[in-house]
Amino acid sequence: MKKILIASLLLPCMAFASGSKTKKFLVTITNTTKAQVLTVPVVALHSTSTKLFEVGKPASSGLTLLAEDGGTSVLEDELRSLGRSRVDNYETADNNIRPGKSVQILIKTKNASKVRLSLVSMLATTNDAFLGVQSVKLPRRMKEVSVAVYDAGTEFNSESCDTVPGPPCGSHNARDTNNAEGVVSEFKGLTGSGDIDLEEYGFSDMPATVRIEVLK
Repeated sequence: MKKILIASLLLPCMAFASGSKTKKFLVTITNTTKAQVLTVPVVALHSTSTKLFEVGKPASSGLTLLAEDGGTSVLEDELRSLGRSRVDNYETADNNIRPGKSVQILIKTKNASKVRLSLVSMLATTNDAFLGVQSVKLPRRMKEVSVAVYDAGTEFNSESCDTVPGPPCGSHNARDTNNAEGVVSEFKGLTGSGDIDLEEYGFSDMPATVRIEVLK
């Protein structure tokens, strides 16, 4: 696996203020698909110049692992390595999100007006598609945020059960990098060309809803 650090994608960082009042935000992610499992999501609060991913750029090692197999450990290491000046805080859920279900993630910051929120989670019955929320402002009360689906570009979209980790396949730690796109792009959707039942596992452009609300 080619290691590409998130830091290589970053613009100069911003310094966060200290001594401000801590605010708590509850992020609710609801899986609206028929059969897709959303893997454990990672939610990060970061500087305006920091990006977890960028269309047209290669995925980091951490995003690669998440998008191909749902693992969060390498991405968490990358976020920690960037330091508090770039990543103010991050949290993960305890579990995957099954169809029709929700998870809630509590995240805190003393820099609510300065940080931006991003979120990533794999759509498990794909080769390397992930749900993404990119650099949104935190609300004063509550808001629903836009969700998009991206292709990590690290694996060929064969839709073969030999390389898909989610149900009905279960092929973890298996990759097909031949003819991979090489950069993050918008996901064009499942085609039904492989082993994946399109009627069962296909999904719309909005496979999830994300709500952010302030807790007092």
